[in-house]
Amino acid sequence: MIKKFLTLLLMASAVNANEKPNVIIINSDDYGIGDVNCYNQESKFYTPAIDALAARGMRFTDHHTTASTCAPTRYSILTGNYVQRGLNPRGVWNYSTKSQILEDQKITLGKLMQQAGYNTAMLGKFHIGGTFYERGSDNLAMDEKDYKKLDFSRPFKMGPLDLGFDYSFILPNGIQESPYAHFENDVLVGDQEDLVLQEGRWTRAEKGQTTHRGYYQVGMPYWDFLQVGPVLANKALGFIDNHYKENQDKPFFLYFCTQSIHGPNTAAKEINGIKVAGITAERHPEMKGNYNFCSYGDFVYETDVTIRLLMEDLEKRGELKNTLFVFTADNGASPGALPFGQDSSGLYSGYKGSIWEGGHRVPFIAAWGDGTKEGSIIEPGSVNNNLIGQQDIYGTLAELTGQAIQQGGCGQDSISFLSQLQGDSKSTREYMYSQGKIEARIRKPKKGASKDPEARMIRKGKWKLCVHWDMKNKSLNDKPFALYNLEDDPQEENDMLKNPEYKKMIEEMLQELKKITKKQAKI
Repeated sequence: MIKKFLTLLLMASAVNANEKPNVIIINSDDYGIGDVNCYNQESKFYTPAIDALAARGMRFTDHHTTASTCAPTRYSILTGNYVQRGLNPRGVWNYSTKSQILEDQKITLGKLMQQAGYNTAMLGKFHIGGTFYERGSDNLAMDEKDYKKLDFSRPFKMGPLDLGFDYSFILPNGIQESPYAHFENDVLVGDQEDLVLQEGRWTRAEKGQTTHRGYYQVGMPYWDFLQVGPVLANKALGFIDNHYKENQDKPFFLYFCTQSIHGPNTAAKEINGIKVAGITAERHPEMKGNYNFCSYGDFVYETDVTIRLLMEDLEKRGELKNTLFVFTADNGASPGALPFGQDSSGLYSGYKGSIWEGGHRVPFIAAWGDGTKEGSIIEPGSVNNNLIGQQDIYGTLAELTGQAIQQGGCGQDSISFLSQLQGDSKSTREYMYSQGKIEARIRKPKKGASKDPEARMIRKGKWKLCVHWDMKNKSLNDKPFALYNLEDDPQEENDMLKNPEYKKMIEEMLQELKKITKKQAKI
């Protein structure tokens, strides 16, 4: 074992010093830990490429997002910080609102990789805000929500280009909110004069069509929900192809935020000849007439197909073995498939938006090597049960590229787990924090959890402490309402809070939670 570990370290050192690996991070939207077969053998959905990635590398079972909703977690991945260090403790949700990333947080994940000599790209859902120019002026339109007053023909401030990405092709708010349009290198694709109002936002996708309600949102005539996935997949493949034509002397970093599987569940008919829509009905003929179940499962598969295409492309180039390939999610899944016998949270309680485990415990798979033990930095087929957080990606890539984290900016809450990827079984993270709602889409109500809809949780080892959050004062109210031993009770059914044996530990965890939540941004 010691000899093997030393060999892995020597291999990693050689790669770090001479051949930095390519890095791909797939950040999927609302992908539950129970959706993936290698995490949940009872899953009704089809995830062969993700399962193959796990077979090539390491599957983490205790990985958490810093919140159970998407906008705050996307800030954490890009900065390595807990969300309260940004502009808004709950994240920024509107595309033309001032960015969640502050001006002094300049060395984002993109810039970190640029500094290390990488050719960088960001694709897909952005969702952390930005500032556009006023039309006909050099002035910035601060927090302007009227699209007619914004200039989409000029790169917006604090977009991917400002955040360290050489190339970008994004959806400002994903597929769930306007503008329904693509932005390439932070500029609208198409003529701004062609923007049209579309009645309402989606409520459901019915046989490939979307129904709407309420209010109006803006989009481009070319927008097609069914084509967003194929467009993003081919932009990713195009970036890689262009990289090897023009930047062969550099490694590349691709941060790819899929639009799937966030609603509306509008899976593509096919991507590059691979059938997507209909795959779930084929595998579950008894559910063929159930559009809601089948469309959800097809959207899960669309992400898998995208990963398959990227892996196959790199394999053909002989570059997959030189690529650190990561698959994860921005938060837990919605309970959309639950009525049909598919629990996207697996054995855990709670869903997207929830403080319970299903809201923030999500898949994390990392592979790096040729798929054999002898030729891989990350041991194929390995499982890691240590606690890690999504913000730790930042510190891990900083260590991988030999860079120090600067005080006061990005990476303040990030702890590298590179040693674990290289075979060390020792945990590197003692505490983990996340935020969410108390009764958001949970399997069944929790006692003592109805007084305040917001909560914060802190983990230490197998223990999880849940504390009420005072929305008015934006602070903890010092009232823990639950303590769970997740090792014995993963569904969080047996509250141990009143057990006097744990009084000292509860106080220590509460004090640590206070320290974390007081790390507010200085704006």
